[in-house]
Amino acid sequence: MENAESVAAPSESPRERGHNPLIREAIAHVIARRREQLPRMEAKLEAWRILDRRLEDLEIALDDMLLHPSTPVELRGAVNDFRHRELRHRVAECVSKLAVVRGRMSRSTVNIGVSGQARVGKSTLLQSIAGLGEEQIPTGEGIPVTAVRSRIFHSTTHARATVTLHTYASFRRDVLAPYHRELGLSEPADSLDAFRRATGILPDETLAKLAPSQRTLAKRLRDMVRALPSYEGLLVGGEREIPLAELRSYVAYPSKEQEDENVVARPYLAVRDVRIECAFPRVDVDGLALIDLPGLGELAAGAEEHHVHGLRHEVDVVLLVKRPVEGMAYWSEADGKAVDLLDRARGAIRRRWDFVFLVSNQGGAKASLVDAMLGSIRRDVNEGQDGLHYQVLGCDAKDPRSVYEDLLAPVLEHLANRLAAMDAEVLVDAIEQTRTARDQVRLGIDDLMAAVREHAPEMQAASEELWSRVSRIQKDLAVDLGDLVSDLLRDARVSTEDTRFVAAVTQAYGRAKTCVDEGFGMGKDAWIEEVLRTMRRDKNSTPVAARELNRARVYISEQFCEIDRYFDDRVNELWNRIAQITGKHFGGLFAGASGVSALKLMAKLLDEASEPCPVLSTAVQNLLRLEIRYRSHLHPRVRRCLDTLNLEVKDPETGELRTQVTVETSQQGAEMLQKRISQLVQQAAWQSRKALLEDANTAALVLHAAAEQFEDSFIRSGDSEREFLRLGRSYRDEIWPGVFSGLDAKNARIAKVRKECKSVLGALFAMESDEAA
Repeated sequence: MENAESVAAPSESPRERGHNPLIREAIAHVIARRREQLPRMEAKLEAWRILDRRLEDLEIALDDMLLHPSTPVELRGAVNDFRHRELRHRVAECVSKLAVVRGRMSRSTVNIGVSGQARVGKSTLLQSIAGLGEEQIPTGEGIPVTAVRSRIFHSTTHARATVTLHTYASFRRDVLAPYHRELGLSEPADSLDAFRRATGILPDETLAKLAPSQRTLAKRLRDMVRALPSYEGLLVGGEREIPLAELRSYVAYPSKEQEDENVVARPYLAVRDVRIECAFPRVDVDGLALIDLPGLGELAAGAEEHHVHGLRHEVDVVLLVKRPVEGMAYWSEADGKAVDLLDRARGAIRRRWDFVFLVSNQGGAKASLVDAMLGSIRRDVNEGQDGLHYQVLGCDAKDPRSVYEDLLAPVLEHLANRLAAMDAEVLVDAIEQTRTARDQVRLGIDDLMAAVREHAPEMQAASEELWSRVSRIQKDLAVDLGDLVSDLLRDARVSTEDTRFVAAVTQAYGRAKTCVDEGFGMGKDAWIEEVLRTMRRDKNSTPVAARELNRARVYISEQFCEIDRYFDDRVNELWNRIAQITGKHFGGLFAGASGVSALKLMAKLLDEASEPCPVLSTAVQNLLRLEIRYRSHLHPRVRRCLDTLNLEVKDPETGELRTQVTVETSQQGAEMLQKRISQLVQQAAWQSRKALLEDANTAALVLHAAAEQFEDSFIRSGDSEREFLRLGRSYRDEIWPGVFSGLDAKNARIAKVRKECKSVLGALFAMESDEAA
């Protein structure tokens, strides 16, 4: 068997290992990680429920279409093929799977289920772990005792029990109905009053004719009717806090002595669930819960399936308890069935020994019987190899220390090491199943829509008209976008200066050349005074000269960066022109939006179309990413003009570095420094202006290239024609309002099917977008 890496040190004893803080921290981390993933799971679950509703709407539309005698035979066949795919069943499976994952991620505790057949000591085991007694977790000899599924939470702040009560409706559904089905009876009484009057149900002569197993079920059902006065007042729903000392009657079957009485109280029948909170004496792991599962071998109708459902939704690991006593010291058929049920509950968790531990409750048992039972498990369960499929842990259920050190501590260590991996397996399995089902739904809808287009004459006529109009839009757009590209090319090649660019550069130059004269905003005299104070402190002029030259160089660059406003205006002009062109041809699709807002809306509509258009959307998104920036497009060309604003420059004759600004540390020196730096700044600013004006057509060249790329991608890409048709089908009535209403009126039922198919595709696209995000 593959061994999990332990977080405990090899030298630690079981008791020390159980109190290892690393175990506590690892389990706390798993719980926190689950909380982080819960919103994502809830969103996925809701998306699949929406898809189910869309498919339900489609089914209604298909039924309506099939009722009309004009529906072609071929289309009827396509609908039958579509329904044979059982897509709603696939979706229901995904909803169920995601509900399991959501339930797992929503738990604030790590839950250990305790199961097994009756009379193996599991209630005693729970008493030892939780520190509770007979009034909370009853035990008994010879007959089943636990009647209600209990959840026991380790809590250092509360000691209480909260019972969740049935209403008559839930009692009828969850308790009575399974018995009626097993016994072949009609449905249970619709109301509590009617059930109260069913005193003659299953008379003795009827019971005598039943098989022994059914006779037991029938007797239990009759006992429910007779005991109604003892619990009907509890069939009110909601929760009720019960003192721990008074809990037994709400969770346990009557004792043998009580059963022998004429009237037996059965308040447990009104109880759906019990939550017990108490401090576990030997546990230091926060967020731990025990799920007390009634014996899997009991005869209560529907009990086994009910508890497997609970296991799948609420339990992280299961302790399956066995007792090596006479008549039970072997692996029985009932044990095999129990393991089969637990294996179903395991679901996507890959390894059996991750989810189920076999517990040998061997305190006080004969050594020969212990050996016999362990040997039977080795042969019949683990294929002759200890731990191959299931680990076996032995303890004395009556000894709290043995239970903790020999059982609970190893289980907690296992959870610390493996629970995160188990969560990941459950999550990956759910994601893979939903992806497969999503693809199946999309394929089914695509085939159905293709059949509608092919076999519905009126829809075919609408399809041909649609294609004609879509083709016309594509051609008209090609003409208008082509004219725009030609205009931009002409602008890029013309020798005339762009007056707006010249003005932007000139304004930046004007601000840059006066920066020193204005003392960088502090005034000339104040700047000279500050420089003088700094020189006197440093007893040197070069540090302040270097600092102010660097400051001037950065300032000049920042002023020329203001040209970006001009570039932004030019880019926005391009966006506005393209938005105007596309808006003219797409009717009311943009709902009055213009400019960049219209382009962003176009990209969104292309993405969210019932038949998505990723190529067209990408073309629009790439256009919206267009930026022209001084730093990236022009600054590299004028950077050398600012090299003169360094303290040290290379001598053109000797090639050596020399200091170009040195003055004495005096008032006169400070004034000379200001004058010299001002001269250098004006020279650098002038040279930068000159270099920029030599590249005055840069913006025009970039705009032409961007528009040409957009035109090619939008009109001439390999998938462009197909996606234009998809766009037309998705937004037909928005682009051409009222044009197709006459054609649709001839076969409104088919049009409804088409609309619902688009809604299903929209729901699928929303799922895919969420997953991509």
